[in-house]
Amino acid sequence: MVREQQADVVVPAENRILALTLTPDKAEYKPGEHATFKLHATGANGLPIQGEISLGVVDAALLAMQADLTPDIRKYFYVDV
Repeated sequence: MVREQQADVVVPAENRILALTLTPDKAEYKPGEHATFKLHATGANGLPIQGEISLGVVDAALLAMQADLTPDIRKYFYVDV
């Protein structure tokens, strides 16, 4: 006899979401100009954390033509975000 059982397991996002602060070295950049940013990441407890971060930068003119349609990636990992 073969039996099968299935159960959904919900992992709450509490204490799993990071807070990121991105600080540019100046207010505006010209086309082709290099930019430098400082990134500060803290955990849910407010303490600094280490990790790998990917950052994408887009010219605001592009977003004026097409809104950012990127879905919230947290929804792929946590149900209750």
